[in-house]
Amino acid sequence: MTVEKRRYARFHKIEIIRELADLIGEEVDLENPDKILRIEIIGRYAGLSVLAPQDIFSVAKTYG
Repeated sequence: MTVEKRRYARFHKIEIIRELADLIGEEVDLENPDKILRIEIIGRYAGLSVLAPQDIFSVAKTYG
C-alpha cells in the first residue's frame, strides 16, 4: 500500500495506511506483493488504484 497526498494535512501517511490495513484483515507479503493498493489524496478528493507490481502508475494532465 502506498499513499501520496497533496494539500491534505489532517492525517499523516502512516496513519492512513494503518487505518486501511486494519480493514483489509489479510496477511500480506511485503517483499513480493501480488497487488499494490495506491491511494492518491489531493485536498478533499481521493483516488484508489489496484496495481500489479510491474504496472506503472502515470497521471497525464490535459489543459484546455
